[in-house]
Amino acid sequence: MTTLNTSLVDPELLRTFAFWGSILCLKVVAVVALTGRLRFKKQIFINTDDVEYFKKGKVVYTDPDIERNLQRAYKRIQQ
Repeated sequence: MTTLNTSLVDPELLRTFAFWGSILCLKVVAVVALTGRLRFKKQIFINTDDVEYFKKGKVVYTDPDIERNLQRAYKRIQQ
């Protein structure tokens, strides 16, 4: 059985990396959830199968409200 050589990895550095990595993952999940909520609210879908399933809505690839919210969110993620 192999063991992890702790002299190669500083535990504090690993803890910090794990913390900020999890924060980034949570932000990405939040962006997905908010974008989905906005798409359902406006009945604008990106896939024709979704329009057929929900019997309402339309397929739009570039809605100004959704694009603006996504651009804001990704700029905040990059900061």
